[in-house]
Amino acid sequence: MLAMMSPLVPMFDAMDALAAETLLAPRSACRLECNSPQAREAGDTYEVCVRAPGVAPSDVTIEAANGRLRVYGKTKTAAHTHFVDYTIALPDDADTHEASASGADGLITLCMPKKEAEPATHIEVSTAEGMRTEATEADTPPRYTLTIVAAGMAPSDLCLSVEKGVLKVSGSTQRTGAKLDRSYRLPKDADASSAHASCVDGILTITIPKKPAAEATRIAVRTTVTGADAAEDENEMGVMV
Repeated sequence: MLAMMSPLVPMFDAMDALAAETLLAPRSACRLECNSPQAREAGDTYEVCVRAPGVAPSDVTIEAANGRLRVYGKTKTAAHTHFVDYTIALPDDADTHEASASGADGLITLCMPKKEAEPATHIEVSTAEGMRTEATEADTPPRYTLTIVAAGMAPSDLCLSVEKGVLKVSGSTQRTGAKLDRSYRLPKDADASSAHASCVDGILTITIPKKPAAEATRIAVRTTVTGADAAEDENEMGVMV
């Protein structure tokens, strides 16, 4: 049996050598992670920390649009190519226009203040005549339409309001005993300030125009000097005349 197995030994040695050569060969870095960064609340601000080892802060681009934040970039060296590319959902009250970002030690840290709370928007419920007038407009902008059954309720019995991106529809009447209490999360591009509604024959129709597509906001990344680099900078500053 040993004599029969001996010819196979050189073949296994060759396979081991090939595997070792493959593992040690230079190649582009590729990391797969399941833990995506998220916006975390920190008092009056939101913070996002993105891991970007090997990627220089100057090579990182940060864009914010439509309630989402994208952090991407690539740094290429002679042996490896390091890259980062994340898309992060942001809270509705995150103010990306006042955001700041810094990079150090393979981490990109973003800080976004919270927007001031906006008062609730109330939507008046009109009659059929008002809807006919609006339907004759030639240039109707893109919009969202929501239809709700409100049998037994008159327009005056209904109360519609939008607060923090949530549409609340409620109403009641002793005349018929009908009641209505519902809530709907609106899309981020819904313009609640221009919404209107009508209730005809027990059908409540709510129309909310869409906001124009907003351009992406670029957030510059500054390089933070830490550790030995900071001490070296201080020494250099000490000898300057």
